[in-house]
Amino acid sequence: LDFGCGTVCVALMVKKCVPKAVVHGLDVDPKILGIAKRKAKRNGVEVSFALYDGVVFPYGDETFDKVISSIVFHHLTQDQKQRALLEIKRVLKPGGELLILDFGKPHNLLMRALFLPVQLLDGFGQTAENVRGLLPGIIQGAGFHDVSVSCRFVTPLGSIVLYWAGKGRGGI
Repeated sequence: LDFGCGTVCVALMVKKCVPKAVVHGLDVDPKILGIAKRKAKRNGVEVSFALYDGVVFPYGDETFDKVISSIVFHHLTQDQKQRALLEIKRVLKPGGELLILDFGKPHNLLMRALFLPVQLLDGFGQTAENVRGLLPGIIQGAGFHDVSVSCRFVTPLGSIVLYWAGKGRGGI
């Protein structure tokens, strides 16, 4: 599941790297989903799409092996982050994995300064947890285990971090 799939760039990459994967894209914006559907069709890639109401994912419990999310969580308020993570945990199978690529705590003053335009555009309230490095704790607070930073990237907009988390075999 690609949570916050947007125009389906990440889901397309997943399908190209793992052609046999069954990929679903989930987003809150119906216009963006329309673009994503056309883009997937144009690229000859099969991706299933669903509209997210911002509260409950339209999938049953323990549906997915992996959930990915790219540059979405910094747009969400703390409450929205927590709700989304609880839904992600619900739809992940036991032993499933969560991968979140998003802005993280800047590792120096330059990275902090580069992130300011993002905060001005997306809001200081939504981005506060990211810039303070609190996202791993929020993920862990939703019941995920072994939350870790897989890698960091320096970008013109600040530090991007790949977070990994697992859902235990017992559903924890």
